[in-house]
Amino acid sequence: MTATVPIRVLLLTEDTQFMGSYVEALESKCIDVDVIPDVDGALYALHSAHRNRIRGQGYRLVIYDTCLSPGRTYAARPTYNGLMTGLWFERDIAAAFPSTPSLLFTNHRVVAAERNRPKRRRYALCKCDLLPDEFADGVAGIIRAA
Repeated sequence: MTATVPIRVLLLTEDTQFMGSYVEALESKCIDVDVIPDVDGALYALHSAHRNRIRGQGYRLVIYDTCLSPGRTYAARPTYNGLMTGLWFERDIAAAFPSTPSLLFTNHRVVAAERNRPKRRRYALCKCDLLPDEFADGVAGIIRAA
């Protein structure tokens, strides 16, 4: 009998209360969600998981928003009071983990449309367009395609 490797995603969000129903929807699809509220912690978790991926503990997807506090990592970069932190985060994870897909989950339709690049394994969805179950279906589809 073969042990199944859990599907694990990292969710970087400062708005844990709002995202609670989205996390529940993901978990109903048998997707384990590590919710991390800050960029510094998310980068640490990604690097740790990457080192452990040989044991099946890596992340299959990273989900984040554009608007995040800069933390120590991005404090010196032009984040415009956090409005652009997620874009710096995306750039860094794309460089460090090119085979790990990422999903920008934002409130801004225009940003989502501009940032959606499936050929580069960089996806974007707009929060205001998706109910939690629809979001979970989209995430499951991204993971299957990866």
